[in-house]
Amino acid sequence: MSVQPAWDLLVQRERHRVAYSATKRPKTSAEKFYSVVESASNRECNRYSNILAYDRTAVTVNEDYLNANVVKDGYGRWWIASQAPLPNTFETFFDAIHHKAASKHPLIQAETDGAIIIQLTGDREAGARKADPYLNGWPDFGVPKGDGVEALRRLVLEIGEVGKGKEVWVHCSAGVGRSGAFIALSSLMLPRGTHGGQTSPLGPLPAPFTDDKVAQTIDGMREWRGALVQTMEQLDLTKLYLLHQNLIFNSTFLAHGSRSVLHLRAKFVLPPSASHHSPIMPAFNTKQYLTHATYHQCLLFASFVFLPRSSKVGTQRTSADRPEHPFLTPITYSPIRTMAWYLIGAGVCAMLWGQHLRTWSEGGVRIKDRDERVKRTATGVRLKIQRLKDAGIATLISIPCLFVLLYILGAPWK
Repeated sequence: MSVQPAWDLLVQRERHRVAYSATKRPKTSAEKFYSVVESASNRECNRYSNILAYDRTAVTVNEDYLNANVVKDGYGRWWIASQAPLPNTFETFFDAIHHKAASKHPLIQAETDGAIIIQLTGDREAGARKADPYLNGWPDFGVPKGDGVEALRRLVLEIGEVGKGKEVWVHCSAGVGRSGAFIALSSLMLPRGTHGGQTSPLGPLPAPFTDDKVAQTIDGMREWRGALVQTMEQLDLTKLYLLHQNLIFNSTFLAHGSRSVLHLRAKFVLPPSASHHSPIMPAFNTKQYLTHATYHQCLLFASFVFLPRSSKVGTQRTSADRPEHPFLTPITYSPIRTMAWYLIGAGVCAMLWGQHLRTWSEGGVRIKDRDERVKRTATGVRLKIQRLKDAGIATLISIPCLFVLLYILGAPWK
């Protein structure tokens, strides 16, 4: 049976949701239901400009925004679908897990013990093959290929077992395509009751889709986070799964708050008592640092070459002993004016160096994943302010040092 009619219906309903979400000042109940005002105002925290989190179901911690939503599958289970955290949202991401923010969501209010994070990726990152060579990848906007049926069965069954009483976070890149497909597959494979989705502002699915479990499940999940199950291929994958056809799948995951380790590659484990700050430490890029440092030092020493020499270094006393170009006369005819101009230049050099320090943490992180590279410059407002403070401190420290050098090597005061 073709999935085209079901997909066309899902696309049509999703367009209605997007239209309601586009309202900047929601007034009607439907506009408020699908509002993304808060998500749209946090652009620097969104991996993709067209993948936003519904305000109604968004996970927040300490009033900090996160592109993640709680999702009820209609079969008695709930999940958290999230985009892969950006460098500037790692702390918020793990804060939300540490403080059980999803469990405390007004629409959930559940008691949980720890969390499990499932990461769905392809089998290659930056051209390098990852671990688990016996499993094929799950590409973005696509479906997995290969012979990983047993891997899927193990993963879904074990997540269904060890995930009881825990927050289950699922993310890929945007947190809608592969994440939505995994949630739909898990929900349909291990339902904990009959389907009973909430009432939608769009109304129920029309006939003949009232008995279509897959369409009902996906449409119901999209009431919690938009665009879940992103392509017709992923919908077809879910249909084939229910028909017990070959299913290709690859997944890696990390476990938080559980000692159970699945038979797939574990990235790292955070026990409940561990620090909730990001475990990803930036790698210092020595080559880039030395390049910046050498560049600025060359600029600085080059400026000293053109300074009129003072008697303190045993050379000529004034610039008259070394003729200079006429265009420099307005700058150098007075020692005080010369010093003033070079102090301004010193400030500019110091600010350039401060700018380098401000971007140090960004430039020093080696990011291999293509999506991370695209978003590597995204920074939160608080992080930007902190880096500007660091640059200001570096500038204030640099100016006195440059002033001393300019006084020793520069024109005399008298």
